[in-house]
Parts: sequence; structure tokens; C-alpha cells
Amino acid sequence: MHTSSRSLLRPPPDLAVLGMRAMRMVGAAGGPLLPGARRLMLAAQRTFLDVDIPVDDLAPIEPAELARSFPQPLREQIVRAMIVATLVDGEPSAAATAVVRRFAEELGVEEPALRTVELFAHRHFALGKVDFLRRSNVGRMVRTEIEEHGLIEGALRLLGSRGYREDPMVAAPFLALEDLPEGSLGRALFAHYRTNGFALPGERNGFPEAGVYHDLTHVLGGYGTDPLGELQIGAFTAGYIRDNPFYVAMLPLLLFCAEINVTPIPHDRVDHLFSQPGVAERYLRAFERGAKVTRDLSDRWDFWPELRRPIDDVRRDLGIEPLEAPSDAEVSPA
Repeated sequence: MHTSSRSLLRPPPDLAVLGMRAMRMVGAAGGPLLPGARRLMLAAQRTFLDVDIPVDDLAPIEPAELARSFPQPLREQIVRAMIVATLVDGEPSAAATAVVRRFAEELGVEEPALRTVELFAHRHFALGKVDFLRRSNVGRMVRTEIEEHGLIEGALRLLGSRGYREDPMVAAPFLALEDLPEGSLGRALFAHYRTNGFALPGERNGFPEAGVYHDLTHVLGGYGTDPLGELQIGAFTAGYIRDNPFYVAMLPLLLFCAEINVTPIPHDRVDHLFSQPGVAERYLRAFERGAKVTRDLSDRWDFWPELRRPIDDVRRDLGIEPLEAPSDAEVSPA
């Protein structure tokens, strides 16, 4: 278990201004400041920076100037924020990723995700997908299935998610969740599958058992399965996960904002999702909320004993706070 919060660091106002200037360099790498990047910067101010800066008027900044003032680990946080800024307005551009590369090198930050995004920016999509998958929670799910069930059986279970196989023995305990009391985590999980039209693990097209934590995260976190819900799930999961958390946060950004599908299943296209009022704030708040969860639910969590318990009791024990409604300021045009 891990109990230390991985919440976003809150720099003093003078450093926040420098960071905002660097962010604008990315968002305006190809001309005017892009709307998604602008929303991200405003959301950062509202959620954790505690400053109110007219982002359209920020002066440029060179990497050396930022490096003179920014301490560790603020350097890693700003580089990751800049990578997010390359993804929120559609397919990442070579100009934007080049800006991030300059800052990362000057700050001495080695972030593997930057290389992944650079591959996409230069339209090396096959290489980019391979690089993403081998580092992401999707890759770990595959490894877990093989480690726990062996190469052949693990591979067969993974084939079930593609509709090539079903396993009634795997599906049986998940089907039995329908009989649990209302208000229990297991009954809520069963409803999540059936209400959304998802197959259960073991059923044809069902997710492998190693990926059930993702659906449990939906249920426990209270986030939907629409693009906005998946965007928040990515950030929330990145808050509690320990193994390459930034790749988890990147997944819905790639799918629904950058329009790059790194999964084997189709996804709905959403134009300008991050430009919509309140989306960037919800993304950042979901990460903050996930950072307070007391264990990594993706790391071989034995969820079966929890499924019979009241869902509110499980949330309390895991440190999952109530879902916060967006404020009026967050949903109004900016």
C-alpha cells in the first residue's frame, strides 16, 4: 500500500508565472495560443496554482531562464504539463514537441512519454503505438495475465477480449454478482457491465480479469464511460498508480483529444473536447482525487473480498473522496 499523496505541487506565485510562460510557449508553438492549451492553463490556475494571470498576454521565456529558478521536482511536473499541452488540441505537432524537448533538456528531465509523443508528432504512428503500449497499463495487464496463468492460458484469456473465445468458468463468479445486495460494490460492478453493454470477464469480448480494476475504478470513482468520464478515469488512475502513471493519464488524451487510437478497439471521436468549459478542471481534479487513494488498485489488488461490502465502506477505506461537482466558474465560457 502507499499512503503518501502524489498531488500536484503548488509552486509560489513567482514560479507559477514562469511555468505559465513555458506552457504558453507550447500552446502557441504554431501561432496563436490554441484553445485547449488555453483552457488547461486557466484550469491549472483555478485548481492548484492559486494565481490569476491573463494567459494571452504572457511573455515568452527561454528554457535557461526557467532552469535558473525551477527546483526539482517542479521540473518534472512542468515537463509533463507541457506534454499534456501538446495533446489537448488534436494531433501533436512537431513544433510543439520541439519546444518541450528544448525545455526538458535544459531542465535535465528525462521523460519517456516525450519520446512517445514525438513519434506521433512526426507521424511514426506504428512505432509510437508500440512505444506507448509497452510502457502503459495495457502492457502491464497483458504481462499480468501471462504471469498469473502462463503463456498459453494467458494468451487465450486475452483473445477473449477480441471475441475469439469465451470461458464460462471465468464468467461464473462475475455473473453471480447480480445476486449480491443492492448497495454492494459487486452489485454495482455487475450493473456497470450490463448497463453499459459490456461483456463480463470470461464472456466473449469481455475484458481480462487483470483489467477489472479499470471497471472497478469507474464504479468507485463515479465516473462515466463517455469520453469525458474516460478522460477523468485516466487522470484519477494516474493519481493512484505507481508504474508509469503518466502513461495512464495520456491514454484518454491520445484517444479523445489527439485522435490517436493506441488500443485494438474503436473509440468515439470527440472534436475539441478539452476546449469545452470545465473539462480541463475536471481532468486536473480527478488526478488530485486519485492521488489520495491509499493503494494502487491496478497492482494485483484482491478485490473479491470487497465485492460483498457496501460500496460506500470500500470507498471510505480506500480514501476515495466524494465526487466534486464543477463550480459555476469552471463551466462558464472563458
